Amino acid sequence: MTTRRGRHVSTNGVSFTRIDSANLCRYEAGLSALQLATQGETAAARHWRWRYLDAPAGPACVVAALRDGAVVGRYASFRLDFVAGGRRVRAGLLGDLAVLPDARSWNCYRGLVSGCRDQAIADGLAFSYSFVNRATVALSRRAGMIPIGPQPVFAGILDLRFALADRGLSRPLAAAAGLAQPMVGVRRARGAGDGVEIRALDRFDDAYDALWRALEPSRRVSAVRDAAYMNWRYADCPDRDYRRLGAYRDGRLDGVTVWRRPARRSVAILEALARADDERVLAALLDAAVDRARQDGMT
Repeated sequence: MTTRRGRHVSTNGVSFTRIDSANLCRYEAGLSALQLATQGETAAARHWRWRYLDAPAGPACVVAALRDGAVVGRYASFRLDFVAGGRRVRAGLLGDLAVLPDARSWNCYRGLVSGCRDQAIADGLAFSYSFVNRATVALSRRAGMIPIGPQPVFAGILDLRFALADRGLSRPLAAAAGLAQPMVGVRRARGAGDGVEIRALDRFDDAYDALWRALEPSRRVSAVRDAAYMNWRYADCPDRDYRRLGAYRDGRLDGVTVWRRPARRSVAILEALARADDERVLAALLDAAVDRARQDGMT
């Protein structure tokens, strides 16, 4: 690879540039086109500024791959505050990789990743991390990354009839198969909700910050989820509809959950926090999220 005017140019004619506040407007349309082509998602006009520049921990490091001036790939390192061993540090969440099929090559991948790596070193980040699926663990090891363990993911069926109909089974057969719902459906936790009031949350405020301050000392390694982060991530996102619920006991906020409908009739629960990790509060929050998801016809 050679260097030309601050850009790394690979042998296949793809160059790489940092995207920041000075040039974001120039590349917003290209980023949106790439998002649609690779993820099948549209992006609101201010999505990229929110995504890359507005986070409480600071702007992300974003590297774009360009060919003939058009955006054909991107990679990012998002800045996040972490609590690790009782103190706060600045870390980088690596991800947001997207490359058009006809631009995919080892040189393109290397150029995107190395740009974020070099900036992480310059910024003095404590560490960088990423989430990978099982198929890419071996590749990550060869790239020098250290696995730190699996991330637990739980799945359940809210309504078997909708799930089967979405997958092509005829409506009469799907309705008949729905008789199996009691055996495969998400089950309500026994005793959940006793003395717990669930309310919708508009924004995360001082009451939530008090909850997070109570939780933070028990987190050995965790992204800081204070009100500033939660509002940026879930309340201020311009084109994602995140649902937010709070659990109250005796008027005090004792837990929160955040969920959204990512595609089709599915639902993803993204946050579930409770004071002292109280299982009854967590169960009440998850039950409430499941009930609302069912009311919206999700599976």
